Amino acid sequence: MANSTISGIDPKTLHSLNPSPIQAASQENKGKGFVDTLVDAVKTVEKKEADANRAVQDLAVGNRRTLHETMIKMEQSEIAFKMMMAVRTKVLNAYQEVMRMHF
Repeated sequence: MANSTISGIDPKTLHSLNPSPIQAASQENKGKGFVDTLVDAVKTVEKKEADANRAVQDLAVGNRRTLHETMIKMEQSEIAFKMMMAVRTKVLNAYQEVMRMHF
């Protein structure tokens, strides 16, 4: 059996038909900068905190929230806040490391 090539098909065209997950993610975030990503993350944390506060208020006044739902909302808020603080620490450490570099 001889090796025959298919002419007229560009490999780049084939890759663009089925993008990898990394390419798909980069295309979705193409117009989004680092600062925008951080702002979105902070807004998400703020929303989770507001949801937790609302859940506590609903529990206190006797609305339909159970203690379990309230605790889940509070834990989600705490985890999101801790994650944001960890990312903040990593970003600051990276910034300080870059500032210590001598070019």
